[in-house]
Amino acid sequence: MKRLFFALEVSDLNKNAIAQWVEIAIPCLKAPVKTDNFHLTLSFLGSITPEVEQILISELINLKTEVINLVFNNIGYFKKPKVLYLKPEKTPQALYLLVQQFNKMVLDAGLSINYFNYQPHITIARKVTELPTVKFPLDLKIVFTHIVLYQSISSSSGVKYIKLKSWPL
Repeated sequence: MKRLFFALEVSDLNKNAIAQWVEIAIPCLKAPVKTDNFHLTLSFLGSITPEVEQILISELINLKTEVINLVFNNIGYFKKPKVLYLKPEKTPQALYLLVQQFNKMVLDAGLSINYFNYQPHITIARKVTELPTVKFPLDLKIVFTHIVLYQSISSSSGVKYIKLKSWPL
């Protein structure tokens, strides 16, 4: 079985902008996320069978979607998983509706979902013990144009996210 999740894809240009900002604005981070791993999670699926994977892929054509615009200008901190993240200034209703559609799709496929309040974010560092001081703010507009199905692969060198399939919004 594969560990999979659906996410909004961050363009290479924006991935590089985030990585450069993190390096300069928060140089104290011990475990920054690899540039290639930046994404905005819509639905974490966990380990699923190939059959369930195909069911979910076939259901994607039924999603009502539109391009999502977010401005990232602040950081946040999830204490329990020790994660530092970028958070958007505002979250458009279109993103919440997209997440609701994914939740329904996942439940209909017989999987469970995380019932915590959805907080859109881009993880920028792990193993963070407290909210760090930021040398200067970020003001990055990202236009999300694609949904991606990623596979999460853990190894001794860290986690890597492999793009399996992509769909335009």
